[in-house]
Amino acid sequence: MAFENCTQCGKLSVQLVRGVCSACLEADDQMYRTVTEYLRRNPDADVTSIASDTGVTEKKVLEFLRTGRLSVKGGLSCERCGEPVHTGKLCERCAAVVQGQLRGASESTVKGKGPSGTIFRGEQERAGGKMHTLDLTRRKFGKTGR
Repeated sequence: MAFENCTQCGKLSVQLVRGVCSACLEADDQMYRTVTEYLRRNPDADVTSIASDTGVTEKKVLEFLRTGRLSVKGGLSCERCGEPVHTGKLCERCAAVVQGQLRGASESTVKGKGPSGTIFRGEQERAGGKMHTLDLTRRKFGKTGR
């Protein structure tokens, strides 16, 4: 049985959900319900008015936005280009660019060597599908491996 400290209150607990104890998780859920009820009545509210009218801190409202639990007009900006976003960390244009870069990087690492010189699938097949550590072991310890 593993014990962890809650990231919010520091209390020692068993089986933390999202790094938070059950009391803090319940408090977060209550704050989230309060904010969503407020947004149903005031759909055009910004982060500052949400925080001042509900008593939930701006930091917590921004956390709900960053994790994608909420969507608010004028609350966030893209971490890459600064454009306004309604939820998450990136605008749609930057998210598409990053996805394309990741897709390109994963395709290039499958075809050959990665950035650290690691042998990947394509190059390993050209080398006869062998791992080179066996050759080093044989040279060091003789033909039998020990």
